[in-house]
Amino acid sequence: MTHPDARSWPRLLQCALALTLLTAPTTLLAEPPREVKVERVTLDFHKAPLENVAQFFSNLTRRNLILSADVSGKTITVYAPKPVTVAEAWDAFETALAMNGLHMVRVGRFLKIVSIQRGAADSPARLAGGGRVLSRDGAMETRYVPVAWAPLEDARRVLGELASEDARIIVDERTSALIIVERRRAMPRLLSVLRAIDKPGDTPRLHIYQLDHANAEDVARTLNTLNGR
Repeated sequence: MTHPDARSWPRLLQCALALTLLTAPTTLLAEPPREVKVERVTLDFHKAPLENVAQFFSNLTRRNLILSADVSGKTITVYAPKPVTVAEAWDAFETALAMNGLHMVRVGRFLKIVSIQRGAADSPARLAGGGRVLSRDGAMETRYVPVAWAPLEDARRVLGELASEDARIIVDERTSALIIVERRRAMPRLLSVLRAIDKPGDTPRLHIYQLDHANAEDVARTLNTLNGR
């Protein structure tokens, strides 16, 4: 019996991944074209089949998208009143997915569209009070965080004041949760604030003070000490 040498392992792994994707309950979309030169696009999808919308964005961004069996047959609305850049269009697509209880997870070189509930249930990474990690892509992290007491819109607004420019915070009314997309380094701060405001009673008001000379971490440490934390 002969054994493959080390140089053949990458090809064997690629074949195994392809076989897994083909046999799993998913919908494979057509391969996106290699060359796409588009500066701005028009988004006008109203309750369109998810397969069609995903194919459009696959061709537009040259990303390989697949659909999980549990999202087959769903419709989605992605609309912009005027032409937008490709990056803005992709952001709108991700937001529309989240508003419909969907998100994308990376599977090899593919992005698989699944339901948030399934992604949360399948995710092995769980942190107390921090929800579930749905995906990590480079420096960014996506979390599904249930909110028990605080009004969702108020919580979203408070976190939005502290989030980075790249962050997205989406309300999922159906499951009473927030979907937070933020830089991994900044995520703990948002989760800490959310834990502080997600308590019975009125949502605390947020006050932001700009310090001219003192170190912010030193001031925070002193205030926490005075409050017995």
